[in-house]
Amino acid sequence: MIGNISKTKCTGCQMCADACPKRAISYVCDEEGFWYPVVDKERCVQCGICIEKCPSMNVEKIQRRSEPVVYAAWSRDEDTRISSTSGGIFWEIGKYFIDNDGIVAGCRYGRDWKSAEHIIAYDYDSLLQIKGSKYFQSDAAGIYNAVKKEVESGKPVLFCGTPCQNTALSFFLGKEYSNLYYMDFICRSINSPLAFREYISELEQKYGAEAVKVHLKNKTKGWRSLASQVVFANGKESLLDKNEDWWVKGFIKYDLYTRESCYDCQYRGLPRTTVDITIGDFWGIKEQAEEDMFKGISVVLLNSEKGKKLFKQIEDKFTVQSHTIDEVLPGNRHMIRNPMRTERQDQFFELIKNHPFSYCVKECTGNLE
Repeated sequence: MIGNISKTKCTGCQMCADACPKRAISYVCDEEGFWYPVVDKERCVQCGICIEKCPSMNVEKIQRRSEPVVYAAWSRDEDTRISSTSGGIFWEIGKYFIDNDGIVAGCRYGRDWKSAEHIIAYDYDSLLQIKGSKYFQSDAAGIYNAVKKEVESGKPVLFCGTPCQNTALSFFLGKEYSNLYYMDFICRSINSPLAFREYISELEQKYGAEAVKVHLKNKTKGWRSLASQVVFANGKESLLDKNEDWWVKGFIKYDLYTRESCYDCQYRGLPRTTVDITIGDFWGIKEQAEEDMFKGISVVLLNSEKGKKLFKQIEDKFTVQSHTIDEVLPGNRHMIRNPMRTERQDQFFELIKNHPFSYCVKECTGNLE
């Protein structure tokens, strides 16, 4: 049964509970804050659906798309571009679905700004909640059944998630739908919800109020600053760039809070698995105006005919440049390369039991100034 899946395989996609006809599967968090499936043996009838549907237990069945068409792109709308974490591609595509009586499934922050969850957006307000990078694992329980209901109603549906969440949805549905579009992003790894909660909690204590807004990759200091903005209920603000913010340092430089399965990810690589469109940051792009490097440039991979046709319908919303995948990879090596497992992760999760977040990152990175 799925409760026996190893941590090196389980991605925490939470699809198996949606697939279980007896509602026998729930989730518990380990010491690192990652959830794993638990089976209620009283309810379980040994039907095997959870094993059959799990992509990580059936890696030989994972299918890949064709070689992608590659673009650099950004929204022509300046406000959209600046307020987005890359070039505004997700917002423009999502807006197209909302404008055409469709829906968008994606990840938003929880009410406490320390958690994340997958929801369905039916309007601009809920789409705005999905907009932007989150950088830690979202609670996707229930989203697969919700997407299936919307798809079978005939509505155009855009699903946006990690590569493993997209593949989980495709396994859950078990067949192609002409009105369903899969979108993923260039994923370095999934970070611990526990670690993110400790990060925000420490800032709340420092600033003396609860967080009321979190904006990772804020562009006040420019796209390449990787700045983290946290706004508090008392009006105070923390705005720290990649050289100052402990969350970014621990993640980007050392992979301190990475889920175990990400060290041997079955879903990164080329061609992409499942998805019609891949989006991300075009790090390392050459010969661009400094203004554009400040405002943000997206990379777009069109991995299927559906993806190409969709992008063509809204191409006038973007400034678009043709590129090759060889131009993308030097700045996005984690598209094809797994993060490296070290003893630092074990050290971090041992320290976080009794110490503030920043102290743990400092200790694990030797960055003690």
